[in-house]
Amino acid sequence: MLQFLEESQIVRDVRENCISGLNIVFEFIKYAIVVYLVVTSTDGIAAYVVVNHIEPFETLGGTWLLGVGLEGLVALAYCALWERMSPRFVGVRFRPVLHVGRDLVLGYLLGIVCIGGSFACAHLLGGFSTQDNLQNVWAWKIAWYVLVYLIQAFGEETLYRGAFMVSAARKNPAWLALLVSSLWFAFQHHHNPGYGPVAFVNLSLLALVCGVTVFATGRIWMATAIHAAWNMFQGKIFGVAVSGSQPKPIASLFMSTAQGNELFSGGTMGLEGSVASTFVLCMVLVALLLWCAKRPRRRAAHAKTSGEETHAGTRVS
Repeated sequence: MLQFLEESQIVRDVRENCISGLNIVFEFIKYAIVVYLVVTSTDGIAAYVVVNHIEPFETLGGTWLLGVGLEGLVALAYCALWERMSPRFVGVRFRPVLHVGRDLVLGYLLGIVCIGGSFACAHLLGGFSTQDNLQNVWAWKIAWYVLVYLIQAFGEETLYRGAFMVSAARKNPAWLALLVSSLWFAFQHHHNPGYGPVAFVNLSLLALVCGVTVFATGRIWMATAIHAAWNMFQGKIFGVAVSGSQPKPIASLFMSTAQGNELFSGGTMGLEGSVASTFVLCMVLVALLLWCAKRPRRRAAHAKTSGEETHAGTRVS
């Protein structure tokens, strides 16, 4: 099932054109240092903006999310200057433009399925009580956060799924690069309120879903949209905590209060700590892997059919 990872275009490109690489352990250590420096510097910039009250539009944390987006640009600069990998080799490709748009739309829809299914399951299990909050919400904040979460997701996806995962795949099995990058991404949330074993599993599953789409499409955009929709719908639509960060009434269409068993609601962590998310993400990941595994066979069958038709046409003429 995972053979398609090794055969993906982005892996072939990076192995043919960016052959320098290290053992997965050394790749991890190298990027751990890079991630620490990148996160520390961007957090410092965001902190300066907030402390000095120059946060744009008073977006209630939006500057911190934009700071995370800046991590992606720093990661791209590092890859270009140190790894000799241009943005296209880590999935930041803008052509064909229609494919980029398609990836963003399909990714956002898939992200909605993931988080919407998780919320519905948790609700059915009695994990939340939800109230309409339309009379309190500021509509422009909802629109603003659609963009902010896309930028934030771009930063994290470029850092973990692009720069690290693709770099690691140069000299290591693609499945191992995917797994290590996903586990690392999940662990990086360990300081968040309510983080625990279930949250670690769920964030790993979400990262696996995103990583598979990078290998499948050769671009970062579908993963970015999945990640953005996951965060956006938790905090700004359903009114659920996003990685332990509680939503504000003026920036969420609904407000949901966790109740009952924390295994269903996720407790302080939010849906990322709920077994409902575990179930839905497992289903989505399996379906995605099965779909991706069948793509090479479908292409081969199509090529064979086209070849036979061409050959037959030649005989007739």
